[in-house]
Parts: sequence; C-alpha cells; structure tokens
Amino acid sequence: ITLKREIPEAMKPRRIAITSSTARAEEAVPQIEARKEAA
Repeated sequence: ITLKREIPEAMKPRRIAITSSTARAEEAVPQIEARKEAA
C-alpha cells in the first residue's frame, strides 16, 4: 500500500515537468513560424 502511494507522488514532479515543457514548446512554435514568415 505504501509503495502504491509513494510511486504516484514520485511521478507527479515528472508529469508537471513534461506538461510544462510541452506547453512551452507549443508556445514557441507560433514564434518560430512567425520568424520564418518574416524572413
């Protein structure tokens, strides 16, 4: 029971890091496309 509770807690920081990194990547894509169009 303790293992099942500890594993999700350990995975939360990784999930947050993944979601934040993907959100940043999605925000960066329009900027890259705008740079390509400007150039």
